[in-house]
Amino acid sequence: MDFTRYYERLISTKGLPNLDVDNHRKIMNIVSIGSRLDELKNLSKNDKYRYEKRLYHLRISELEKTLSFLIKSVPVEDFSMKYF
Repeated sequence: MDFTRYYERLISTKGLPNLDVDNHRKIMNIVSIGSRLDELKNLSKNDKYRYEKRLYHLRISELEKTLSFLIKSVPVEDFSMKYF
């Protein structure tokens, strides 16, 4: 969720970025995946059953792979400079 907080601060200080449709779609996907990751991590902490924790872990792993593909391992602070 680091990207979501960073993007929120960026918009509040510099305004909305002028993006094409593909980059806007990419940013919305990153924000969405970040939110889902946070939710799944919180749920897995509170779950006491081993089988369900395993399912959470598998889904978290899939989402982290997707997220790393989208941001291509670019640090959050450098992401805006590259795409805005």
